[in-house]
Parts: sequence; structure tokens; C-alpha cells
Amino acid sequence: MEHKERLGMNWIEITAYTTNEGVEAVSEIFYQAGITVLAIYNPKDLEQFNSHPGDWDYVDEALFIDEEDEVLVKGYLPDEAQSYDKIQQIRNSLAELLEKDLGIDIGKGTIELSNIKEEDWANNWKKYYKPRKIGNKIVIKPSWEPYVPEKGDIVKIDFEIFDINNNLIYGKEETTPKVYAVDKQEIMIGLRHAIKLMHQGETVSFIFPSHMAFGYLGDKEKIGTNVPLICKVTLHDIKQE
Repeated sequence: MEHKERLGMNWIEITAYTTNEGVEAVSEIFYQAGITVLAIYNPKDLEQFNSHPGDWDYVDEALFIDEEDEVLVKGYLPDEAQSYDKIQQIRNSLAELLEKDLGIDIGKGTIELSNIKEEDWANNWKKYYKPRKIGNKIVIKPSWEPYVPEKGDIVKIDFEIFDINNNLIYGKEETTPKVYAVDKQEIMIGLRHAIKLMHQGETVSFIFPSHMAFGYLGDKEKIGTNVPLICKVTLHDIKQE
């Protein structure tokens, strides 16, 4: 029961402002308060990104701090009464550190607090991971991110065509193609764009003006001149070429 309660709790983020020289001393203060896992945002580390960008998959622009030598040391405590005693301990220790002559510049030596919900903390990291196409045949896709078709992908589809009053004109047995190479094969203009908005397994209805459907002349069979249409499309499968 205690484990389940902790999963739903909120957290306090403690951010200390220091320098590259003072980061070890400030980190030690967090350790003494019982916070053993820290996140350190150091502009010296980001210099590597500027000189070797190919070594990095992603860098959040928010990490580029305005003050060139300012380092952020972040730690986390559960949002409960006893945590505020530890926060005061950190404040007092930083104040003592500022008064001592250690021969190093620890910067501001101040802290800021912010609250983080457990569910936000548990999921925020996911926004940095998106589907990525590697060559022509491989897509790396996180399980929580949908993949939309790109040029050259092979999709399996079914679609039905209705008039604007939702009367069926062509059923899915009558429409083609069933397999489509995205942007490499002739298809209704509206469908060409619509398929690239869909995720595998979805069924979506689109309204197309005549110029996105069969044009001004229609198909000279069941679709007349200058007729807007509704297409109900199911995207069954996506494969790389």
C-alpha cells in the first residue's frame, strides 16, 4: 500500500545556482541532506555539442543558460513535511559555504523550489523521442508515438466514397488501389494528402472539394461535375519500401 501511495505523490524540485568551480561543493551539500541522485546542467558540457554536434541525438535548447558560467544542480524530494527540514538544511549549508573562504567561486549559492506532479515527471521525457526512419526499410518508433506514412512507404488501404449527403457512391470493394506507394503512385489528390495524416489501424472520414477528388468533370459514371465528396479511409498497414 505504501508503494502505491508513493507512486501518486508529488515532488519538490530543488535547483541550486553555482559555478563550474563550485559544483562539487554544492553537490556534497545535497548528498549530506540525503539527496543522492542529482541532475547537473553545466554549460561546459554543452560546449561539446557546439564542437561535435553529430555525437548528440537531442539537446533541449532550454539548457543553454544565459549566464555563461552558471551551473544548475537539481535534486528532488517527496512533497511532504519532513522534506522541508532537508531544504532548510541545504539553505543553511549554502549560506555557510558562501561565508567560508575556500578559494573557489561558488556563484550565487541560492536555491529555487518548484513542484512536479508524479505523472508529469514519469512521462515528460517521452517528448524527446520521436519515430525516426533509418534508410529505406527500418523505422525506429517508440511504443507511445504513432507513425504516419512517408514518401516511399507501402500502405494497405480500403476506402469508400460518399456524396456530401453521406449517400454511398462506391463501396470499398469497388475502389482502388488497395496497396499504395506513398507519393510514388497515381491516386486521388485528396487521398494522397489524407493518407499521410493517418496512423496504422485508423479509419477517418475526409471531405474533399471536387478539385481534390475527381475534378470538375467527375468520373463520367456515378460522379457528376464539380461534386465534393466524402471518403471514408481505413489504413490497415504501413511498410517501408
